[in-house]
Amino acid sequence: MRPFAGLRYRRKDLSEVLAPPYDVITPEEQERLHQRDPHNAARLELGYGATGDTGPDSRYERAARTLDLWREEGVLGYDEEPCLYPYAQDFTLRDETRSRVGVLSAVRLTPFEEGVVLPHEGTLSGPREDRRRLMLACQAQISPVLALHDDRDGQIAALISGMMSGEPVAAAETDGERHRLWRRGRDQATARYCELLGRGPLYIADGHHRYETALTVSRELRQAHPEAGPDAAFNCVLMLLCPSQQPGVVILPTHRVLRLGAGAQWERLTANLQRRFQRQALECPTGRPLDAAQRLVEMLNQTDGATRFGIYTQAQGCSLLLVRPEFMPRQPGPGGIDELGTVLIHRLLIDPVLGSEAPASSVDYVMDEGEALRRVDDGRADCALFLRPTTVEQVKRVAAARLRMPGKSTYFYPKAPTGLVMSDISPGRAIPSRP
Repeated sequence: MRPFAGLRYRRKDLSEVLAPPYDVITPEEQERLHQRDPHNAARLELGYGATGDTGPDSRYERAARTLDLWREEGVLGYDEEPCLYPYAQDFTLRDETRSRVGVLSAVRLTPFEEGVVLPHEGTLSGPREDRRRLMLACQAQISPVLALHDDRDGQIAALISGMMSGEPVAAAETDGERHRLWRRGRDQATARYCELLGRGPLYIADGHHRYETALTVSRELRQAHPEAGPDAAFNCVLMLLCPSQQPGVVILPTHRVLRLGAGAQWERLTANLQRRFQRQALECPTGRPLDAAQRLVEMLNQTDGATRFGIYTQAQGCSLLLVRPEFMPRQPGPGGIDELGTVLIHRLLIDPVLGSEAPASSVDYVMDEGEALRRVDDGRADCALFLRPTTVEQVKRVAAARLRMPGKSTYFYPKAPTGLVMSDISPGRAIPSRP
């Protein structure tokens, strides 16, 4: 962990300029963010244009020119000294207010095999290349990787709390969330924080593509600029580091919504349900499928283990599914990965019905059970499968075993916003290793 001279908006209220990470911005939200403020971070993070754009008017080059202009105009500016940036994100989930705290820091890039930074999901070449082109064009890391670390004795959380004294240097209210950012220069607290976190491991929660892209860009810039020393800024990655034991670290379930083609797929679905699952229809006194689905999800969240699922079809409504014991793994696999809900539901039901190479158009991933129901009821899908969320401990066990979960196994909520702090990685900049 290293303090760094962050590139930040020269305004205290960031409500109009923060944006979500690129991979959750819909076209509609992209338009809304661009119209919200002429300096919204989405203009850097996800400008208009296709990912395949090339040439001087590509969205990557436009982002680079915009970043340069904002620095020239004083919209963005550098802090005068290297800092750590404690951050608190307050949000409401199921009528309960929670807070997730962490520290924005520069973290030395290391290959996964060294075991300092550990992934839990795989990545795709398309998003990696998209982020690579943006990072190289802007010579900056626009949004942070979200990572977790252990803090079982609460020592790190106490340090973070102490670094949050005084007025925040920036704050925002966005879509029901409250954001507060502090700035802390080099002192005993930041030195102790860096010492404790330097032991690792760090578990990537969100931003696998950004981390792998940063590794690639670092290698490319080292080759292009051999004169840059080990403290070159491009050897680090911008991370939001959060203690994993706090109640504000939340993983939402990612439900599966299936589109079945020919009648043969319906037959395979029915056969696999009968053979591999015990099915219990869920009574719905109100007659509203949404009430039944919400009750079903609550039941899943209240159980231990990953052997329970939910299913909804128009013909049969909501049912609870329990994996028959003979179809559970006989021996626990490394990191417990064979017992993950996402692994089981694909191995026992989705893959046998759609095929392991099913096109992406056959499966949608949604977090909201109401949206899953609507897609079935209006004919956009045929079947909704409800999963309980993957736990933080499962994420850490799988990552520690050097394994990768299936795609869409986790949805860490809320997303860390883009625009709080950015990191300039141009070859002339350095981030000293001394805290």
